[in-house]
Formats: sequence, structure tokens, C-alpha cells
Amino acid sequence: MTEREKVHQETEDAIHRADEFVQTIERDMLCIDDRINAFRLKQQGYELLLVHTNSIQSADKETLVNIGEGIHVKAEFNKKNMMLVGVGLGFYLEVSINEAKEIAQKQIERLEMEIQHDLLELAKRKATLTLTNQGKQLLEKGF
Repeated sequence: MTEREKVHQETEDAIHRADEFVQTIERDMLCIDDRINAFRLKQQGYELLLVHTNSIQSADKETLVNIGEGIHVKAEFNKKNMMLVGVGLGFYLEVSINEAKEIAQKQIERLEMEIQHDLLELAKRKATLTLTNQGKQLLEKGF
């Protein structure tokens, strides 16, 4: 094998590795995107909790409660100052309305930090993808 053929083979191998790396980065970016969307969905749930706690505080003994998909049911309060808040894994805490608001606000803030972290990771992956594609183009042109 001549020196020229050897260099050509090494270049082809480098292009192939770059293609594989690009595919890995793109898969990572899709996973991060999915995670951001999941965090935003959870955030919306906690924002709804804040809205509902405010409506419960201002309601009489009865109020309409959104149970999802635009469906509301009439609910009557036995203990207006207490409510159950899901904390994950099927567990619920009975807390005061003010505590529920505090939990919701802290969760919204925590999720926002997670989203910002993932957006930064996404930007890093995008920059790496751009640089890898530029390097691949240089290899394909043969410098």
C-alpha cells in the first residue's frame, strides 16, 4: 500500500468515525429534548396546582375542580385549609394550602433549573455537532 493510499484510507476511516459520532450526538440531543419537554410538562402541573390553591382559598364550601382534559367536577370541602399533594411514586402529603403553594413554587424553580441545565447541554452538543460536521467537510474535501 502506497503512502497516498494509506492516507486516503485513514481519511475514509476518520470520516466514518465522524459520521458515527454525529449520530451519537443527534441521539443525545433528542434525549435531552425529550427530557426538557417532560420537565416543562411537570412544571405546568405545578403551575396548575398554584392556580387551584388560589381558587380553593377564595372558594366557598363548594368549587369546580379540573380533573384533566377540560373536565371539571363539583367538589365540596370538608377541611378547606388542607389538601393532598402528590410528591411522586404514588405518595401524597396532606399539607396546608400555604405549604402546597410553597411545594409547588419550589418544584417549579427546581424544574426550571433542570431545564436551564439541559438547554446548556443541548447548546454544547449543538456546538460539538457543528464543529464535527465542519471537520468532516474538510476531510471530504481533502483539506
